[in-house]
Amino acid sequence: MERELRRLGEVTVVAPATEQSGVGHSITFLTPLIVQEVYDGPRHRGWAVEGSPADCVKIGIFEFCQERPDLIISGINNGLNAGINVLYSGTVAAAIEGAFFGITSMAVSLEYDEHGPFDAAARLAREIIEQVLEFKKPEPQLYNLNIPIAALEGNSQLRVVPMGVARYGEHFEKRTDPRGRSYYWATNDPPPPAGGEASDLSALAAGDMSLTPLSFDMTTRDVLTEMQEHAAKELHQVFRENQISDGLVIDVGCGSGIWAEALIAHGYQALGIDQSASMIDIARQRVPEAEFRTESFLTSELPPCKAITALGEVLNYQFDERNSRDALIGFFNKAYQALEPGGLFVFDLAGPGRNKTTPQLFRDSEDWTCLVQHTLNESNDFLSRSIITYRKVGDLYRRDEETHEMQLYPPDEIVRELQQIGFEVQTVDRYGEFVFPDALIGYVCRKK
Repeated sequence: MERELRRLGEVTVVAPATEQSGVGHSITFLTPLIVQEVYDGPRHRGWAVEGSPADCVKIGIFEFCQERPDLIISGINNGLNAGINVLYSGTVAAAIEGAFFGITSMAVSLEYDEHGPFDAAARLAREIIEQVLEFKKPEPQLYNLNIPIAALEGNSQLRVVPMGVARYGEHFEKRTDPRGRSYYWATNDPPPPAGGEASDLSALAAGDMSLTPLSFDMTTRDVLTEMQEHAAKELHQVFRENQISDGLVIDVGCGSGIWAEALIAHGYQALGIDQSASMIDIARQRVPEAEFRTESFLTSELPPCKAITALGEVLNYQFDERNSRDALIGFFNKAYQALEPGGLFVFDLAGPGRNKTTPQLFRDSEDWTCLVQHTLNESNDFLSRSIITYRKVGDLYRRDEETHEMQLYPPDEIVRELQQIGFEVQTVDRYGEFVFPDALIGYVCRKK
């Protein structure tokens, strides 16, 4: 693949050091990434990373590419990645990671063959990549290309089709080891039917290549729209009751820009602030009419505005090590100074007892298990969320763990601090029809 891609431009190779089948979009952040440069005689071939495919893309962009890449190709994988296997695929995950950063990306997979004709597949893939680049829209795109062996042996067509969502079989073959212990092999039998609507599965079953445009935004749009309408309708009503029908609204912890999108739709100007560069990239693509900054709300300068919002417990999280009770009160003061007279500051904060009724959540599927544990400290003012996942990789399971820490604030103390600053404060237990869980309090604060 590298040799063929060099016909398109300069190529930087960053690849996992070991087999990564089925790791999905896992990333490494609790252990160091070990990287080794690889040479073929005197020629520098690239970097081998002891991590996942997504790790390779992330570290490749920021550490090994001299300039921001124009294109990311993941593959060629020895084995097709079609249907729901797209969700498990490390190959596709690497392409998704590239798309996160606003770079056109494509995953390339060849039907499994112990002696696969990778040279021929690479030539064919490069030709398809050239065609895609010639005709694609200016904005970054994400694609998944699958090449059956039959496509290299005869007249095969390229089918641009959606991803199939039919389930593979759930049959397991039970065996017994020499010590009498049972173990199981997943067979994925029977395979999903190829009939029905055209998809990558039906194209491959017919011996054709499949090309599927993908999106990493897995939002259920109809449900999201319904929830947004509840929150937006409620907050917009609050804004109107306070004679705020236009002007600048600052959204702190804006994430991917969902609330900023709703604000623009209601005729406001929107400024989103978030520490995550990848989230800000997504937000800018979603809402080009809004302004976004990659900053901590603790250090960001707030311009004069009509309203400030901070939704979804964003002020509780300890993503910024400088966050503390004093720092939060300092932010309250900064918000007060930025607001025009009569302006609104609307946010929600988790208080003591958050998740006390559900200290542990467990979810699992055929190839993964997720355990979320909530731990409150003795003083009931600090919550740790430990998220542990196990993903099946061959005969073994890969374990990943991350911890989210939240400072919890008693609502009476928050109300008192806000009032001392000069706000008129009302607490709420919902945004429209969206009722808050236990110990989550909403604050609607008006500058006098």
